[in-house]
Amino acid sequence: MLYTTTIISIIEVLIVTLPLLFVVAFVTVAERKTMASMQRRLGPNIVGYYGLLQAFADALKLILKEYVSPTQANLVLFFLGPIITLIFSLLGFAVVPFAPGLAISDFDLGILYMLAMSSLATYGILLAGWSANSKYAFLGSLRSTAQLISYELILSSVILLVVLLTSNLNLTVNIEAQRIVWFVVPLFPIFLIFFIGSVAETNRAPFDLAEARHILIIKAFKPLVVLFNLISLRSYTTVNDVKLQLHPYWITGFTDAEGCFTIKYTKSNEYKMQWRVQAQFQIKLHERDIALLNQIKNFFAVGTLIKDGTKVTYTVKTVKNLMDVIIPHFDRFPLLTKKFADFELFKQIVIIMSRKGHLNKEDFERILSLRANLNLGLSEKLKLAFPNIVSTVRPLVPVQDIGHPYWLTGFIDGEGSFGINVKKYNYKLDKERTDKIWLTFQITQHIRDIILMQSFVKYLDCGRVRDRKSTPTVDFLVNRYTDINTKVIYFLNKYPLQSVKQKDFKDFCKAASLIGNLEHLTVEGVKKIKDIKNGMNRKR
Repeated sequence: MLYTTTIISIIEVLIVTLPLLFVVAFVTVAERKTMASMQRRLGPNIVGYYGLLQAFADALKLILKEYVSPTQANLVLFFLGPIITLIFSLLGFAVVPFAPGLAISDFDLGILYMLAMSSLATYGILLAGWSANSKYAFLGSLRSTAQLISYELILSSVILLVVLLTSNLNLTVNIEAQRIVWFVVPLFPIFLIFFIGSVAETNRAPFDLAEARHILIIKAFKPLVVLFNLISLRSYTTVNDVKLQLHPYWITGFTDAEGCFTIKYTKSNEYKMQWRVQAQFQIKLHERDIALLNQIKNFFAVGTLIKDGTKVTYTVKTVKNLMDVIIPHFDRFPLLTKKFADFELFKQIVIIMSRKGHLNKEDFERILSLRANLNLGLSEKLKLAFPNIVSTVRPLVPVQDIGHPYWLTGFIDGEGSFGINVKKYNYKLDKERTDKIWLTFQITQHIRDIILMQSFVKYLDCGRVRDRKSTPTVDFLVNRYTDINTKVIYFLNKYPLQSVKQKDFKDFCKAASLIGNLEHLTVEGVKKIKDIKNGMNRKR
């Protein structure tokens, strides 16, 4: 009978603990996805459907990490500290009623017990820092403990206010007392205090630097990595890198403007077909935008930067990286210009290469027929070597609306320009009259994308499209000051540029402000605007 009772108790504990740990895992993913959305990142998206299994992959990684302990540490206490924190945090759920009568232990002092367990969990953090026998680890644990104790006092005070209303320390009784009106309604100001305290208690921003790792020497904490990952479960997730990243639609828009999908052929006797085939995704910019290319590289987490004179090229060459990273991105966030057709041809070629098809004659010729319609087609050398190649039909580009404003921002970063125009006036006719000044916002593209360019007029509700006639290019132009000030500048302030073109935009805004204040009608104002103009674009 005793064994039966013990087994039932163990089963009850497992029924509560295991789902709780699964909830921790999925709440971790939910938080990371939410933070990613706020910070213009993708967040977890590879492991499992939509990244749902990322937490389990992280847990496996942490378990398999090498165990390293400081030489002078008290190993017993060093190991027990994080375990104490985790166990006491889980023990607090013993009195939580999940439904009427459904709790491991529903006794009258449940709230007091829960507060006690939560407080005892703090000792594990202090113990882990002290047992490391390192002043840096100890200082970090002291700061972390100080924050937890401070906000536990606030949380305890708020909870006791609720207890005063019910005159009972039983959790079930307190929940049942809210059948008619939730206590959050009459105690809303108190709820805000409770919410802030909860955020601090779980080490979420802006309370996520409890151990002051930006002040302490971080290497002193490295031996604690594996064990402190157990402590992190107390706050239901680990602290993640929140570095600002580029928006995926910005990447697509910028690629529509500056990116290139190429298939390179090189004569080589090392290959069966006597030709080496290499697929490449490239973005080439001036060296002043090398920081932006580094951001793009960090976004994809693959590829290399190659500097050649004043030009820097971001390149992804390996078939694996193209298949696993580049192609899935542009499938999910599709290109809008005619470059979409190049991408579709490029994708077909990379798929053939992924199964080593470029090493046999049939698939090699298939790649050539696809390559014949990619970018500028086959080179003269390839045409002479393979005169019988028939090009495939170029894929149709679907007419798509601008799905996301960051696509347009990325495209402007690549193809947009901000101009200050000055028309000199003949001062002999009127010495008091100033030069005529107006602003121009412009996006230039090949005429084959004229339909897309016309959609900018509708999307921004301003501007016009101009066909240059003399060259196969079209311009989207905005000249009217009110449109520039209320629509273009407003849009780009809301969805900011990422390249060095942002500096030109800021100067453009300064000139717009001067014009808005009618300073362009004065000699001094004209001089200020000319000075701004002389420091923009290629003159920067």
